[in-house]
Amino acid sequence: MQMKLQWNKMKITGLNELEQKLKKIEKIEAKKIIRKAVREAQKIDLAASKDNAKSMVGGEMGNKIASALKIKAVNKQRKGSYALQVAIDPTQAEEFVHNTKGGTRYYIPTAIEYGHRKKGGGTVPSIPFMLISAEINGLTPPSQDVHDEAIESM
Repeated sequence: MQMKLQWNKMKITGLNELEQKLKKIEKIEAKKIIRKAVREAQKIDLAASKDNAKSMVGGEMGNKIASALKIKAVNKQRKGSYALQVAIDPTQAEEFVHNTKGGTRYYIPTAIEYGHRKKGGGTVPSIPFMLISAEINGLTPPSQDVHDEAIESM
């Protein structure tokens, strides 16, 4: 942008570039505001999920799950979108993997959240500590059909 001053005139050139730069700054600031709002909303869900893990699951496992829950970015976002989720910290995820004698790997928080089958037959009911926190906070959890399909596939 250049400005030329004369006795009673002022001429500004490069306004198009200035306008583009201002729009870019507005976008950056808007993104910051949106990201902050999304993170603040997820903090509420995180606190509820941690409380539910401690109270509903209980014991040592409930405390371990509660301490491992974190807010993290959602993978595979579309351009122009921003999403966060409450999930187990990936650096602590291996603590929650159970390997059976037959070599099958089970992820314990998923088995707790959605229920699982017993070795001798029957099922262990779900303790949906994360789904309930989502419902309390007005988020839309997966439908019951998705929940039932998850149990059937185990």
